[in-house]
Amino acid sequence: MAPSKVSAPLEIEVKFLFPSDAYPLLENTIALKAAGTAPAQVHQVTTYYDTPELDLLQAGFSLRVRQTGGQYVQTLKTQQSKRQLNFHRKEWEWHVASEQPDLDLLSGTPLRNWRKDFRGKLAPVWTTDIRRTVHTFEHNGALVECSLDDGILRSGEKATDLRELELELKRGPVTALYDLALQFVADNPLRLGVLSKAERGYFLLTGSAPPSKKTKFQNLSRKITLLGGFRSLARTGLNGIILNLPAVEKSEMEGIHQMRVAIRQVRTILRLFAHYEDDHTLKHFQKELRRIGRLLGKARDWDVFCQDTLPNMLMEIADSSLKKILIDIAQEERRKSHELLHQELKSTPLTILIISLSAWIEGHPLLGKKMFLRTPLHTLVPDLLKPLDHKITKQGSHIRRLSAEELHTLRKTLKKLRYSAGYFSNFYARKNVKPYMDHCKKLQHYLGEINDTAIADTLLKEIGKTHTKIYSIVSSVRSLNKKRRKSALHALEHAWKKFRDTKPFWA
Repeated sequence: MAPSKVSAPLEIEVKFLFPSDAYPLLENTIALKAAGTAPAQVHQVTTYYDTPELDLLQAGFSLRVRQTGGQYVQTLKTQQSKRQLNFHRKEWEWHVASEQPDLDLLSGTPLRNWRKDFRGKLAPVWTTDIRRTVHTFEHNGALVECSLDDGILRSGEKATDLRELELELKRGPVTALYDLALQFVADNPLRLGVLSKAERGYFLLTGSAPPSKKTKFQNLSRKITLLGGFRSLARTGLNGIILNLPAVEKSEMEGIHQMRVAIRQVRTILRLFAHYEDDHTLKHFQKELRRIGRLLGKARDWDVFCQDTLPNMLMEIADSSLKKILIDIAQEERRKSHELLHQELKSTPLTILIISLSAWIEGHPLLGKKMFLRTPLHTLVPDLLKPLDHKITKQGSHIRRLSAEELHTLRKTLKKLRYSAGYFSNFYARKNVKPYMDHCKKLQHYLGEINDTAIADTLLKEIGKTHTKIYSIVSSVRSLNKKRRKSALHALEHAWKKFRDTKPFWA
């Protein structure tokens, strides 16, 4: 049974994680920001409820009862609010008589039709026991509740520490919340906390790792404006980065891939609307996104090489003691690339980038008069896509003669065009969109195969230079890799002709 659609109050917060030795510094920072306000210090024990099959969490909800002193508050939360940044969640709250949830209160929520199914099935699944210090103060015209949590999360015999700083917007502009968040990050060793306590409890209970999340863009309405369309696309792309952080922190291969794709999507969206953006701001964001994307790219290159490319090519080589040595060397290089990535995730620049982008998107990201920014986006699509289409036509001419570097450039431009065209495809008839997108996808496939062989050859060269004792097997694998490249090049010309001869659906 699907949850019913019911509106709810929106909780807007930014959450950070921090090391235990940063607690005193954070206390001092909060005291300075909240000068003149008295903190509330409370002991909270929160019990989370679900069915044995964890139906609530699977549906994107969490149900909890929190005890503070002698009072009990029942809360239903969504894991993420659609069309908003990941810092926005819907929630419903009620005072209840005890730590047992009152299912009748769910009548005004999306779970109203599930109440009968839940009776007798809901049971405690995990608990949190925290000491919370709360300050509430004004910042740039907004009222913000600042909560510093120190405690523990338990599920059965398992337990993990909880140290979080939460900044929740009670009223006022969301940009003020992001501004305050940036000030905290500037003064303290904080990193973005993406998982809710409910999600952390789920992973503790099951022992599973956070999964990767594929970025899914909503179909844009023909009524959406230039500014509204930009915000919708930028929020979705940024969410793709945020939501994959937990998986990347666990070195999940698909998570690394999806976060890298999300960064490419955000960069494409920024470039697509560059004509309407401040050039200085755009360059700053692009520079940081490119830097982090390269770290993800290096880890992704070694992932694919170790898990796919190398095993497939070694199957064609006779058994040799050198095989294991080559595999071990490649895996060590892979480990190093992941370590570099983890160092980046633990540092503050990525957190600063995400919050800065969030503030910019919700503030005044596009230049121009209000009337122009209200222009229906669908009327501007040809102007947005034509430059990319012309660029590809120029880059792909004489495709047979293109060098590896030129083919790589063509592949990157084609990827931008495919992303961009996909954002606006629902503005046009499917019969015109599908042939174009199909040929675009096929051409990208062959360019991707060629690029994979180029990357594999680069990695093999690196190994060969530093490990001369296994030169013979490295040379054999490189020869096989060249055959693979030749096969992809053979198919490329036909795919290019099909793509070139297909009329763009927006023309």
